[in-house]
Amino acid sequence: MKSWLSFHSEEQTKLVSFSEHITVGSAEANIIHLMGKGVRALHGQFFTNEGHLLYRDFAQNSTQSLDEANDLKVGAWSVRSFSHDQLWSEWGEGLITSFKNILRESKSENLEESLNQLKALWFLRDPIPQEVEEKLISQFNELSMLGPIEYLLNQPDVTDVLVTRYDEIWVDEAGELKLSPYKFSNLETYKIYLENLLAKLHKTIDENIPYLDFVLPDGSRGHLISSPITDGISYLSIRKIRKDFFSLSNLFERKMFSEEIYSLLKKSLERRDNILISGSTGSGKTTLIKALIHECRQQERIVVAEDTPELRLPRANTVFLNTRTDSKTHLLPISLRELVRQSLRMRPDRIVIGEVRGEEALDLLHAMNTGHRGCMGSLHANSARDSLFRLQGLAQMCSANLSEAVTRDLIARNIHLIIHCGRDEKGKRQIEHLAYVRGLDQNQILLEAVSS
Repeated sequence: MKSWLSFHSEEQTKLVSFSEHITVGSAEANIIHLMGKGVRALHGQFFTNEGHLLYRDFAQNSTQSLDEANDLKVGAWSVRSFSHDQLWSEWGEGLITSFKNILRESKSENLEESLNQLKALWFLRDPIPQEVEEKLISQFNELSMLGPIEYLLNQPDVTDVLVTRYDEIWVDEAGELKLSPYKFSNLETYKIYLENLLAKLHKTIDENIPYLDFVLPDGSRGHLISSPITDGISYLSIRKIRKDFFSLSNLFERKMFSEEIYSLLKKSLERRDNILISGSTGSGKTTLIKALIHECRQQERIVVAEDTPELRLPRANTVFLNTRTDSKTHLLPISLRELVRQSLRMRPDRIVIGEVRGEEALDLLHAMNTGHRGCMGSLHANSARDSLFRLQGLAQMCSANLSEAVTRDLIARNIHLIIHCGRDEKGKRQIEHLAYVRGLDQNQILLEAVSS
């Protein structure tokens, strides 16, 4: 079995693989070239005899076995032997610590350069062993934001990545939540990953505010929550934004809805009905609303207002507006309600709100009531009927203090179609209910349901 030698001084450790009759000393002619106090030009030689690893000290004309003496001295250096199989268990932690320090101090984040620095720091004459290099590359990928999170986000069918522990990452893939085989190598690496992530996003999290929302460069939404309001674990949740999008025909082919509903949706867009899309988290609301926007005629000017840029798609004649909520800057926040008001001055044919969740519900209803037909919005609700109750409640949060009757009348006259999205028992996204609003009857909003 291949043997290794470790050389320790007060300042550093050096590793070298054993080969027969290797010499050690301060002269560069030696195979093992050591500098330091007490090291002579030609200090000694390592060799084997009958399977035993021996060291011959030339000055003292003595021979010692490394199997028996762990305190062998070469000047100020201590020497001991170990097998190749012990390399990572003995020195892995030290190698990783040194590698992390190199990466922190490096401005280029160049893998080859970082590995060369580690080799010069630790290995006297050997290349870094392949199995060690593979572990270091894994560390580099994690610390350089190329680790398990990024790998999973690049998978086409993954929509959510949820970290519950450094070694436990769940993904929503093709509608099914399952445990991923990918994980961080240790807790420290996960912590450093989060530190690097926050640094790249110019965000902070602390005991005062131990949670935050953020948006990744590709538009994916993220949330991080940590102690003291958790059990000491930092929980990371990322909702991936699709770089591509599905058209209505694509969604029909994927059996999100029937042919009848496909035809009704197209006719509703042609009539420029005002559409409310409801459903739970991950039910396909955003996917559907993007498909509906894409289906609109190019001559129609659409203004999209949302908290995070989830509805971006390559459509001409479309304006995308985003709120500003960062309380840690000196800039004033800009709400969805303000964006809806601004959109009215931009000559829109349709106004789309990514997710209705506050007082902007009333502004959207007013926009629909002032000739802007074909508006769309989404909200969280359990059914088509519940979405109307929730929309009414959100509209009444406004300082205008509208009565229930007036708010209900606004909704009945201005919402034409409700689409409720959900998942089947296998997790597949689908339109569960589609209902037309047919006015009021004794303060009750009438709905005409269409089977999916």
